[in-house]
Amino acid sequence: NGLIVFPQSSDLAHLSLPTTVTIPANQASNTFVLQAIDDGLISAGKTVTVTASAAGYASAPPVSVFVADTDVPAVSVTLAASAVSEGAGPQATTGTVTRTPVSGQPVVVELVSSNTAAAVVPNIVTIPANQASVTFPVAAVNDHVPGNTRQTLITPFVTDSLTGAPIAAGTPALLTVLDNNGPTLLLSLARALVAAGLSPATTGIVLRTNT
Repeated sequence: NGLIVFPQSSDLAHLSLPTTVTIPANQASNTFVLQAIDDGLISAGKTVTVTASAAGYASAPPVSVFVADTDVPAVSVTLAASAVSEGAGPQATTGTVTRTPVSGQPVVVELVSSNTAAAVVPNIVTIPANQASVTFPVAAVNDHVPGNTRQTLITPFVTDSLTGAPIAAGTPALLTVLDNNGPTLLLSLARALVAAGLSPATTGIVLRTNT
């Protein structure tokens, strides 16, 4: 007689299969088709467990299949200016995050500046549905240290549609933040407390920074 087997998927939202598979009489096996489901959401992929049972038989040991997500776009950052003055402030330049391909779903992108002592960016930007890109402000940080030119990498990360966790890094852009402090004098005194009538009461050092 034929044998009716009941395969099961641990996650039908990602992997579907027939409710029954019949092994014909006088045959040892039969094949069946599993379908990977595209839910349109961005994720890191999902491991799904498949089992099978039948009356009078010990259940088959579970097997696993990884359903890789195909909705993760490639993202990249470009900058309107690759070098800015540290005195340029919160609108020192603008960045653009671009995705490929464009889809009907919005994409939430996490932005990271590798050197927040040079420039800061918004933590999160969203590329709207059916749009290829979104712009964001880049703020320069003035450290008030003469001669201190700095660099930072601004990197985009695609995030999971449900959890918000970053799952894929994109192509970063390099920003140079130029020092804008001119020649400066620095002054220090050997003693901060002196008695009236002393001469010399203390000594001072004056330093120029442009040598």
